[in-house]
Amino acid sequence: MHRSPWDRLVAELDTWTAAVVTEPGRIEVSAPSRDGHRDVVVVMTPEEWDDMWGVAWGDLDAAIEEVKRILGRLQRHERYAVYAQYTLEPSTGPTLPTVGIDPGLRGEWTVQDRDGRVVSRFRDWPTEERGRRPRR
Repeated sequence: MHRSPWDRLVAELDTWTAAVVTEPGRIEVSAPSRDGHRDVVVVMTPEEWDDMWGVAWGDLDAAIEEVKRILGRLQRHERYAVYAQYTLEPSTGPTLPTVGIDPGLRGEWTVQDRDGRVVSRFRDWPTEERGRRPRR
């Protein structure tokens, strides 16, 4: 029987300790800890898992071992491992804190020479040249 990578993750976690999908995107795990075992929650969808193991690791077994390592290293106050940018981040809640971006901030793409002087600004490029390398 061929299992999906998601089903394989859940089965491997359940073999390692006890794990069950409680709702879409959540796996409750009885993770090993210094005091025995404690319940933690993996917050990650099957699609995010595909990104984590396929993009970041490229190897399903290695990615599963990484999940186990992360769960085993959660601190006492961290009850969640939340997916973020191809990994699981320890968290005290089911979501990670958001970093506010000041909408008043503006940035621009520039090219600098070796001395750090701006030699080209993206906004100055003609529309037809955007996406091409600047001329030197």
